[in-house]
Parts: sequence; structure tokens; C-alpha cells
Amino acid sequence: MSADDAISQGGRIGSVSLSALDPKIVRWRFAAAVVTVPLVGALLMYLTYPIVWWLGNHGSAQVISPKDPALAFAILGIVFGFLVVVTAALPLMVWLIQRGHTSIGHFTLAGIVLGNLPFAVYLAVVLGATVRHLIGGTLAAHLSPITDLLIGGLRAVVIGSVMGAASAVVFWLVAGLDSWSDPETASVRPVR
Repeated sequence: MSADDAISQGGRIGSVSLSALDPKIVRWRFAAAVVTVPLVGALLMYLTYPIVWWLGNHGSAQVISPKDPALAFAILGIVFGFLVVVTAALPLMVWLIQRGHTSIGHFTLAGIVLGNLPFAVYLAVVLGATVRHLIGGTLAAHLSPITDLLIGGLRAVVIGSVMGAASAVVFWLVAGLDSWSDPETASVRPVR
């Protein structure tokens, strides 16, 4: 049974009665969450770009242009944010809701995992290309030291985790799932 069917039939999601929820409002809130999450992620990436630059070990005294790379970082965030929301986050969120897992903790954990999805795909592509070059004997001799690669990987995991957790919390709030998590009030007041 889909979430829409459960709502229209007055069913339950976990311990929450859905008879008071209007399916139109629920759909609009989910649509607003799908649009809002990438935008908030892009804003967060734009505002935190100086920290990311500093974590990249580019030197504390080096002057950076605050606009150009930060804007590119934000655009990258909005593209990846939308792709992850549409292809992975939305199906996962519906799955969580159908099973009654509407707490902010469940959504944050899912966001941390999904926030690292772009890095995992990138890592798989890079490792595949590296193995092909290694087998073909065309691997470059001037590779980065292993410590730089590990620190860069850790930096990507931290960025993905923070962005994923923040995006999941925004989705949870905009979609109105905070009212679904409280069985005392969820059956009394509709999601608005």
C-alpha cells in the first residue's frame, strides 16, 4: 500500500492515524521538500565554502576569490542535491514513512548515508579507472601521496555527512514529518 493510499483510506503510519491528513496537503508538502532541500543545500555550500577551502589545505594565507569558487560549489551542490533527492532520497523517505519510521533520527541517519552517495559513485569511477590503468600499465608515476588521498577522502565524507544530515532535517521539517512523530498530537492535528 502506498503512502497516498494509506492517507486516503484513513490508515495508520506507525502509531499515527492518518484520518486527519489531507492527501493534497501531504503531496504539496513533499513537493515543497523536494524543491527546498537542494536549494538549502546550495545555500549551505555557498556559505561554508571558506571552511571547505581551508580544510583542503590550501594555505591559511592564500587569498581566495569568495564568489567564483563558492558559486561553483553551490551549483554543484544544487545539481547533486536534486539528483540524490529524486533518485534515492524520495524513495527511501517513502519507504521509511510506510514502515512508521518518521523520527528525525531515522531521517538524519538516512541523510548521512545518502549525503555520501555522490562521493561513493565518484570513488567507484576513479577506482575503476585506476585499476584499468594499472592493468594496462599506463598508470601515472606522479600520484598524490597516500596521506593526501586519505585526508581528501575523509574531507569528502565529512562534507557528505554534514550536507546529508542537514538536507534530511530540512526535508523532515518541510514535509511536516515532525507532527507525524508525536503520536499524542499527530492524530488530532493535520499536517499543514
